Amino acid sequence: MSPRRIAKRYLPDPHALAQNPRLSWFRPLLSARGIWHFGRRSVAGGLSLGLFLAFVPIPIQQLLSIPCALLLRVNLPAALGGVWVSNPLTFAPIFYFAYRVGLVATGTSPSEQALDFSISGLSGTVGEIATPLLVGCVICGVVSATLGNLAVRLLWRLMLVQRLRRKRAGRDTCTSAEVATRDAGSV
Repeated sequence: MSPRRIAKRYLPDPHALAQNPRLSWFRPLLSARGIWHFGRRSVAGGLSLGLFLAFVPIPIQQLLSIPCALLLRVNLPAALGGVWVSNPLTFAPIFYFAYRVGLVATGTSPSEQALDFSISGLSGTVGEIATPLLVGCVICGVVSATLGNLAVRLLWRLMLVQRLRRKRAGRDTCTSAEVATRDAGSV
């Protein structure tokens, strides 16, 4: 079964969502063209958006992905799925990695001082790590979005080639069987 059919089986029906009375305010947005389409470009764009937003260091990445997917007309389920790369189990390693990337990109050295849990100590620490963290998040977000987009497009292409080969193999098998039947009937 193709990933498209699996996704359509488990995702809610867009028309049923649009007709839901509790979501009536969002009806024009939920019926927007492209956000439920499972095409190569739409899914690749949605995943790219989600992966980029996964590196945004705020806790409402999923809520941020919805209006962005609507504005960019990319696949909403793919965008929401991409955001979940950064989840409660992975956010600490992801943002530490982004911080380290930001340190390298900005050429700064890591803060070696012990954490002071007073308000002035924490504000000083946040000020020191903010620039490398944000720079690292942008770099990691752009790289992961690009790699995700390329991976979806490549995998989609490979699936299409594989399907085409199977179809041709089936047609060649049928054609040779039909030829054999015709040859046997004409003798």
